[in-house]
Amino acid sequence: MAKQDAKSTANALTNALLMAIRHPGEAQRAIKSGKNAGLFASAKALDAPTKAICLTGDAPLFREIRVGKTVQYALTPAGWAAAFSQLPLEECAEAIRGWHTYLPADPILDAAIDRMATLAPAEQSQFQQQLFPVLGDLAVRFAELWFLKQELRLRQSLEQEAILVHGILQQVERNRVTIQQQLDQNQQSLAQLRQAATTTPATSPPPATPATQAHAPVADTTATSHDAALPNARAIPEPMPEDGDFQRAVVEELVNVWVAAVEKNEAVAASMFAASLRNLPGVKRIGAPKQTAPFDPKIHDSKTFIETNSPCQIVQPGWSLSREFGVYIVRKAIVKQPD
Repeated sequence: MAKQDAKSTANALTNALLMAIRHPGEAQRAIKSGKNAGLFASAKALDAPTKAICLTGDAPLFREIRVGKTVQYALTPAGWAAAFSQLPLEECAEAIRGWHTYLPADPILDAAIDRMATLAPAEQSQFQQQLFPVLGDLAVRFAELWFLKQELRLRQSLEQEAILVHGILQQVERNRVTIQQQLDQNQQSLAQLRQAATTTPATSPPPATPATQAHAPVADTTATSHDAALPNARAIPEPMPEDGDFQRAVVEELVNVWVAAVEKNEAVAASMFAASLRNLPGVKRIGAPKQTAPFDPKIHDSKTFIETNSPCQIVQPGWSLSREFGVYIVRKAIVKQPD
């Protein structure tokens, strides 16, 4: 019920914004009354939450005008920008032509630039061709602001990628130091073992005479062991389990930053980290976006219940790491019920 109410509020608000922007400079009745059109179909549509969105906050969408007992709403610059973002492309030029005498140039240009940023390259060219004749002298300023905003977005994207890469490099350096310390310890152990193996006893027994040889028991040379000759010897250390943990830690760290890039819609960073993961030995991707597969709880994760072996759709791939003792699931693939 709450989701349905939120959807109804959003629809009512969108319809009101579009009706207002299609009547440049006019204050519209807030609520429809008889044959008199209004921005909202009824008082129920203009409920308290919707009214709060319209009139309050840091950037209200409308300003209220009272004419006698009639309440009218007029678009603010923020409301105009919100309405402009919902307009069909073929109506955008007409909206700018109608409103340029009622609003400052800055909100008009900012809204147009933000709208163009959502379009595909082919649509951007068409959009500019429609707007430039309408903008007149502002066309040059529009183009300058567009390139400046593009540069700003690129810089922000590069900064975020640099922060992610810096974090990975720091983790790799910490792991490198740890492994180097382990290698140094192993070398020291081996050096001690070699030194003990080459050490001879300080004193040796006197040579046996023929008489003593005749009566001396025959020595059982098979009973001699290195342990008796090398009381200080240490066993050669087994391979450190941390070596495998280091590989796993690197893969987990890369997967974490890949997930962060995907969730932030940083396509370039996500692609870069995915390529790095695929180049690591033993790392495999689990599934592909929109791929359908039988649900396996060992490699799949879903917010809703899906029966084992039932069809599921991959939302976000997972990652696995093949080890000598088996396959380690670094991150399960996120799945959902098929569309």
